Amino acid sequence: MESSLSSLAGRRIRLDLPDFEPIAKTRTEYEKITTEIASAQAMLEQLAAKREEARQADTAAYAKALRGGKNDPGMPRTDAVDEEIVGAQRKLAALQKALDDVEGELIAAVEQHRAEWLAEVDEQLE
Repeated sequence: MESSLSSLAGRRIRLDLPDFEPIAKTRTEYEKITTEIASAQAMLEQLAAKREEARQADTAAYAKALRGGKNDPGMPRTDAVDEEIVGAQRKLAALQKALDDVEGELIAAVEQHRAEWLAEVDEQLE
């Protein structure tokens, strides 16, 4: 079951999950994936800054080559960072898909155990 839990503004909602045994493993996986997503997003931000530094270094190398009558040295630094960015974006997309899958499993577990859990709550309230 695929589902993305999002707010009306389209932002993913962070779930604060109860400590129920039927969802313990899925809860752990959910928390691990959300932590990894935060790390992957931070990595992309770092790579964006690294890319700008690489672009400036490649521009400086080209300027030096032009002044020395040499050919365009290309953009090896920028290209290398671009490869890292593609890898980081791919990882982030995979993590987001994994999170969608885990959220779907959580929703299915809640649906499966809803009556049982409501009965427990009603019993505790009486």
